[in-house]
Amino acid sequence: VKNFLLIVLTKDAVAQNVTTKNIVRGTKEK
Repeated sequence: VKNFLLIVLTKDAVAQNVTTKNIVRGTKEK
């Protein structure tokens, strides 16, 4: 169960990181 939660948290962190990069990229383009 711990491994499953760890995988979910990791995926969530990666998704947030990608979203943040996209926001920063969009801000720079504007």
